[in-house]
Amino acid sequence: MKENPAVRFKVPLNTVTSNTDAGKVTKNSSAKLSMQKINLKPFKKNPQETNISLPGPAIIKLKRKCGEFATEHRVVSHLVSHRKEQNNELKNRQETPADHYAVEAITRDAFWQFWEDDRAICDEHFLVSKLRNVEALVPELNCVAELDGEVVGHIIYTKSWIESENSKNIETLTFGPLTVAPEHQNKGIGRALMEHTFAIAKDMGFCAVLIFGIPDYYPRVGFKHANDFGITSGDEEACDAFLVYTLYEGALDGIHGEYKLDPVYFSLTQEETLEFDKKFPVKTLHTPTPIASLLERLEPDAAAAIQKTSLKTFDRLKANSEREIASLPGIDKKAMNTIKTMMKEHSFPWGE
Repeated sequence: MKENPAVRFKVPLNTVTSNTDAGKVTKNSSAKLSMQKINLKPFKKNPQETNISLPGPAIIKLKRKCGEFATEHRVVSHLVSHRKEQNNELKNRQETPADHYAVEAITRDAFWQFWEDDRAICDEHFLVSKLRNVEALVPELNCVAELDGEVVGHIIYTKSWIESENSKNIETLTFGPLTVAPEHQNKGIGRALMEHTFAIAKDMGFCAVLIFGIPDYYPRVGFKHANDFGITSGDEEACDAFLVYTLYEGALDGIHGEYKLDPVYFSLTQEETLEFDKKFPVKTLHTPTPIASLLERLEPDAAAAIQKTSLKTFDRLKANSEREIASLPGIDKKAMNTIKTMMKEHSFPWGE
């Protein structure tokens, strides 16, 4: 098979436009790129020009990911991904009993490496099974994401409430676990599930969604810290991982109090989880990274600051926001860079 010769391209993404005005990618000598492993046939009509037609949201995503100017290699790789996603359209729908095993399996896979050293295995897949049978479940918001007939994501909601200062309960929602199959993560599937269910929840008359989640991720979707609303979780001050999404403007105006959720979240035991886990293929047990692996890379003052948090594993550090860690006495810029480097080494999504 004859290899494609090396070519030179530079793609101004402001010429890649929506379906109503197909743009052009033209040949340019400003960037060298070998195309030997890229099949350009779906995009090339002649050696000088490529006509590209994409929906507006995809263009925005393309510009954000590639930058205003990008080599053709980056553009083509994103276009290939987009074409695959178009051929295998993502569908969000309500979960059915036929989905149960698949949902539990992908939840198990997604959370397998994220637990503290006080648990033998993760219990999120068992939690999903338990949530389906509690009175607080909101069935309309128990949804899966399906791609080409395969379940690749899942979100499940229960009713929660804010016990206000005047002893009046304000009904809210809580979701979790929110799951995306590991091989389909970072494709917007989790966000799509949230947006899909937020719209349904609003139509149902709910006012807000309260969760505990990764504090440097969920604000990008529109969540705000619970402290901004005067809502606590029983502690004197809510941590950054305690987050609130209001379903309409002013939904929680004048509402202050303590967050309450269904007892099922606190009822799981490792014995029950291990028994439930027997229905799935055996997996190698995950050993959380001890916090000592980070401490030995920090200066003494920074290491002492981390030790005072009582964190036992590095895995658990991601539950703290970058702001929270940076505000610890003894943590300087050098320490933050070391922590961020180690986070990347462990593929943990962390930091603003």
